[in-house]
Amino acid sequence: MASELKKITDLSDKERTQIFKEFEDQRVNYGLCFMDFENIMYEHKLDYQGKLRVSLPLGENLVLWSLLNEDAIRLINEYVVSHSLRYKPTDTDMYAERGRVLDLPVISSKDEAEIMKNAKDLKEPHWLPVELVSIDENN
Repeated sequence: MASELKKITDLSDKERTQIFKEFEDQRVNYGLCFMDFENIMYEHKLDYQGKLRVSLPLGENLVLWSLLNEDAIRLINEYVVSHSLRYKPTDTDMYAERGRVLDLPVISSKDEAEIMKNAKDLKEPHWLPVELVSIDENN
C-alpha cells in the first residue's frame, strides 16, 4: 500500500522548522541547489511535484527549476527569504551529482551582470543552474 504524500500546507511549525534546518545543514555542509530541495521534500514524503517552473523576474525564459507545485515554490521562497539567501550561478555538475538536470539549453555563464543583461532577450526557455548562498557572500 503506497503511503500518502503530505501536503506542504499541512506542515506543523515544528515540521517546517525541521525541514528548514535540513535545507540549511545541506547548504552549509555541501552546497544547496533545487535538486536538494526536492530530495529533502521527497524524504519527508511531501507533495511537491507539479507543472510549475521557477523563473527570475528578469525574464520568464530564464528558468531556475521546474516541475514543482505552488506550495513547494512557496516553501522554498520562504526559506530563501528567512535565511537571507540569493541564487548564484553554478554548473550542471552539482545537479547531475544529485540526480537530475533540466532538459533545456543551459546558460553556462557565471557572470551575473551578463546573465541579467541578456535574460530579457531569451526567446525560449533556458536553464540557469544555481546554488543558494548567503546574500552577503560575494563569490
